[in-house]
Amino acid sequence: MKITHVISYFQPILGYQEFYLAKEQQNIGHKVCVITSDRYYPYPNFETMRKILGARYVGSGKFKEEGIDVIRLPTLFEYATYNFILGLTMTLKNLHPDIVHAHDVTSPITMVILALKNKLKYKVIVDCHMDYTLRSKSKLHQMLFFIWSRNPFCRYLLQKADGFIAVADSARIWLSNEWGISYKKIKMIPLGAETNIFFPDDYKRTSMREKLNISKNEILILYAGKIHDKKDINILLKSFILLSQKYDNIKIILIENGPKKYMDSLYNIINENKIRKKVIFLPFQLKEKLPYYYNAADIGVWPGDPSITIVEAMSTGMPVIIPKSDSIYSTDLSHYIKDNGFVFIRGNYTELFILLEKIITNKELRSKMSKNSRTNVVNSLSWRSICEKTLNYYLDS
Repeated sequence: MKITHVISYFQPILGYQEFYLAKEQQNIGHKVCVITSDRYYPYPNFETMRKILGARYVGSGKFKEEGIDVIRLPTLFEYATYNFILGLTMTLKNLHPDIVHAHDVTSPITMVILALKNKLKYKVIVDCHMDYTLRSKSKLHQMLFFIWSRNPFCRYLLQKADGFIAVADSARIWLSNEWGISYKKIKMIPLGAETNIFFPDDYKRTSMREKLNISKNEILILYAGKIHDKKDINILLKSFILLSQKYDNIKIILIENGPKKYMDSLYNIINENKIRKKVIFLPFQLKEKLPYYYNAADIGVWPGDPSITIVEAMSTGMPVIIPKSDSIYSTDLSHYIKDNGFVFIRGNYTELFILLEKIITNKELRSKMSKNSRTNVVNSLSWRSICEKTLNYYLDS
């Protein structure tokens, strides 16, 4: 098949679904291309990402990025994360794809793809990772989204899609409730992990623990992913404070940068409770380095909005703790938990403390959860498995 992925912003060096799907589809033998804009995602703390990505403006043209054919089109207009690009119609016409996989149901680009569907004779699959606009503090953002999602023309265009993919059941509910899409027309296909990169490795564990000065009898708790107020790192720290008052052999590592204001609030919590020696902050790490940190840690905790790093950590054999969905507008990843961790009520740091304590004090339980995490990923959450499910859905839609 000729498969074209279309997304407003594409950063293959960072991975994520749009890259891994394209990569696996290409490896299987399909002709794959990605159409995107001439710039990277407008991260709130882009200065911290500049060391990894370079300048935000990439330029337009044809590129080979991480082995994938990428066509970057010039941006006409950009508001927040909504991007309007020039030349999409002609590019699609020249590529003549069988499948157009549009990433982000809320994107104006997706609406253009759907409007051209019959004329250019391709099948359209739209995916949904949940949109957090409804929880945005910006009243303008909320109002614009409400107008956009209730627009009869937009809702009409979305009905033209051949199918929808949601990364979680809660995303299916959101897509159905907010956009009027039939629940039966939405397939839940979760995010995955590269099992050949993320796997249990004793050498990585030993070498990284030595580098971090973590002794054999110490328990290391890990969080990796973006850091901002919706990630609830403050909740994790409050639980850790309770643990540190009871146990001397625990440390925590937080990987990623965040906005200065939020980072300062975390440092205040750490300094006021005198746990600075037990907390390790590290900047953003490339995926080649992450397996070392995942293997070095004993427990992974993601207390707020989810991250693809959860399943990557699971792939290395890490027990995980994640929150229950706090509303139908929160991505619920409890399907990741199959005797390999716990879920807790989001925001309840006391419950998180209790669950962490259960794993910390029971080596046999940690070992069992570790094996189950790896098994869960190998059996159903590898990117090859996710790719095959996606390809089957293309054909069935």
